[in-house]
Parts: sequence; structure tokens; C-alpha cells
Amino acid sequence: MWIEKLYGMYSKCSAEHWSALSVEGNEQIFVDALNSKKVKTILEVGTHYGVTAAFFAELGYNVITIDIERSDMAVDLWKRLNISDKITYHIVGNNIEKVNVILQYDFEFAFIDGDHRSGQVKIDFDAVKKCGNVLFHDYVHGYSGFEGTSEVVDSLPKKQIKVMGDFALWQI
Repeated sequence: MWIEKLYGMYSKCSAEHWSALSVEGNEQIFVDALNSKKVKTILEVGTHYGVTAAFFAELGYNVITIDIERSDMAVDLWKRLNISDKITYHIVGNNIEKVNVILQYDFEFAFIDGDHRSGQVKIDFDAVKKCGNVLFHDYVHGYSGFEGTSEVVDSLPKKQIKVMGDFALWQI
């Protein structure tokens, strides 16, 4: 499968890099979330190494991904997997730029895995919630730096949330 291609391409990467991948071992969570509604385009907040965007593109979705830092590793990964044409990559300098980019697009699914601090996840959620189908990563309690995800998810109606490990899916 495609994850084996990644290991082959980046076998010299550190274990810390691979442990940061939100996709590995969680593929079914993503597939189940995506199958719950008709999805053509996914908006991702938090590109990091580009692996989740690659996963979505490999599944055949168009991906818009946004981050505050350019990742040459992500761009290289997408080229090597021959999926660059399915991914639109935006680098933004601040929250205003990020929200303005998000407002330009129509999408049916959003994945929030950017800045997890208090206040930041709310900004991201408020910008993407128009799609009615948002998957949050790092829904954990008690970890410094990740409290924003828990605060937002816990503020939403329980009947609209499905928790799957450290992921939370919000759907209306």
C-alpha cells in the first residue's frame, strides 16, 4: 500500500518524524469519516510533512492544505507519489490570511490538525464548519499545547460528535 512507499522513500527519517504521522494506523478512521458523506474536496489545516494530504489524494480526493511553514518534504513527497496535481498548497502568515484562503473554497470535509492551542482550534473550526463535516486530530485531555482541540470538541453538542481514539468527528 501507499504507506510502504513512504517508508521506502524516507527510510532515513527519524522515528520521531514517523511517530508524528496522524494517518499511520488510523487509516480506517479517515475512510469511515469520509464515507459518511459525499466528499470530493477536503480542506486540511496543518500540512506538516504532507502525509495526510497525500493519503487523501491517494484516495482520489482533491485536497486544499494550509500551513504557516512551507515543507519541502511535503512537496517532494507529493511529487514522488505523482499526486501534486490533486493538492493545492497554501502557506499563510497569520490567522486572517488563513481564514481568507479558506473562504475562497468550497469543500465537503475538513481535517483540523494545525495549532492545537486554546483559541487557535476555534478559529480553524469557525472557518471550516460551513462544510458540516470536520475531523479533529489530537482530541486528548490533559496535554499542554493540545487543550484547544478538547475545548472546541467538548463545546459541541454530544450527539454531533463521534470520538475515535484521539480523533473526533463533528457532523451536522
